[in-house]
Amino acid sequence: MARTDPQLNFRIPAELKERLEAAAVGNKRTLTAELVARLENSFRSELQPLAAVKQSSSLPEDGSFSPQQIQEVFSSLAKNAQEVSALAGLLKGLADGFTISDEDGNEIARVPPSKRLKRSSK
Repeated sequence: MARTDPQLNFRIPAELKERLEAAAVGNKRTLTAELVARLENSFRSELQPLAAVKQSSSLPEDGSFSPQQIQEVFSSLAKNAQEVSALAGLLKGLADGFTISDEDGNEIARVPPSKRLKRSSK
């Protein structure tokens, strides 16, 4: 990044900053480079379902779709919805805490629920 690039000042929870710093070290990047890479990746992932739909079927420019093409689009959207649902379940599980077990079902470690991710009961 050039020193002429715009700067952004914002507050984040200390726990999140620590996680970002650890990720930056693990990825051999500066904290700024880690943040930029993660933000760029988040925008790319927003566009992936749309790109997948465009690539999975050759949709005509004039808007005349065959029933098969419409089915392909809906199938692709349904698959993306299932993936989003699975990720939402994973995130909820992380917020609720989880246990790591070995192959025999013996508990190895327990990760407590995240205090920051819990919803208030108001």
